[in-house]
Amino acid sequence: MIKKTFMGQILVMLVCILFFFPGCKTDDDEPDPDPVTVTDIYIAGYITNASGIGFPCYWKNGLRTDLSKIDPAKNGYGMSIQVSGSDIYVAGYTRDNVNMDTACYWKNGQRTDLSKIDPTRAGQGWSIFISASDVYVSGETNSSAGTPIPCYWVNGQRVDLNRIDPAKGGIAYSIVVSNSMVYVAGVTGDSAGCAVPCNWKNGQRTDLSRINNSREGWASSIFISGTDIYAAGFTENSSSISVPCYWVNGQRIDLNVLDLARSGRSATIFVLNNVVYVSGVTNNSANVNVPCYWENGLRTDLSVLDPAKHGFSQSVFVVGSEIYVSGSTRNSANVYVPCYWKNGQRTDLGETGFGNGVAMSMVVIVTQE
Repeated sequence: MIKKTFMGQILVMLVCILFFFPGCKTDDDEPDPDPVTVTDIYIAGYITNASGIGFPCYWKNGLRTDLSKIDPAKNGYGMSIQVSGSDIYVAGYTRDNVNMDTACYWKNGQRTDLSKIDPTRAGQGWSIFISASDVYVSGETNSSAGTPIPCYWVNGQRVDLNRIDPAKGGIAYSIVVSNSMVYVAGVTGDSAGCAVPCNWKNGQRTDLSRINNSREGWASSIFISGTDIYAAGFTENSSSISVPCYWVNGQRIDLNVLDLARSGRSATIFVLNNVVYVSGVTNNSANVNVPCYWENGLRTDLSVLDPAKHGFSQSVFVVGSEIYVSGSTRNSANVYVPCYWKNGQRTDLGETGFGNGVAMSMVVIVTQE
């Protein structure tokens, strides 16, 4: 150990050197190096093995991490991802040994199973959001009659959400917390059993408009920007063709598609600097699903492995001028390959020896070092 007296001598020597040689530069005079920008891309999803068993997972910059399941021989799915500091959270569900789904989330790979109305019935987690130290997961839990009940969990405590008809089902697909308010987007069945898109704010449900009130609609994503509530989804027209759309404070905006006689659906929504980005799919005249996104209503179709095969986009995330979209495309062997697009440039995430895979939710974190 260096003694204090010796350290004092060193400090005196440094002062003398600086005093008598003022023209000499020190390290402090050198300009600081330019900060290095680091972009980390996190994607939740799943991939199947050669036997077709689904494994929940997430990718960080293309490196896959598989997540635990209740029964390793049964299916599991990663549906949504959030990053808070150095912690990685994924929501989804896994199947037990009697083929019953259980909603759950993983924090840094550690799984927490979530409660159900009836332990013998299914439950699924669809979306996750982290607010301070609180973990919110939206999804569904089936009643003893097998009816899906929309709900969300806060740190494992379940909150069931109201429906148009208590005898009909519902699903909470997306959750966001803003200014201590909990916003959820999803669907609820009416008395005729028709799916109605809706959102809940602190449990208060607002049903969203449809093209035709006798046809179905779904809200699959929610986003809060200032005081505005955005939701994305689709509604069916009188010909039962799904039309992609989004709602702003309940006002519906329908989105353009490749073929008006074919269906399209929007999956997620993201708003930055008053620009609205929506991911989704549009079906072409050959009945092939084409992944795409809309920027303020202007559609951009995304590249696929095989133009004769289906592709899907699942999630959109925007950082500055960079537009990221996650999804999957089917190759010539009819295997779905998980992927993401950055400004339209596709990066495939599939690995040799595995089956179908889907990249679901994504988060992009940009830091400077």
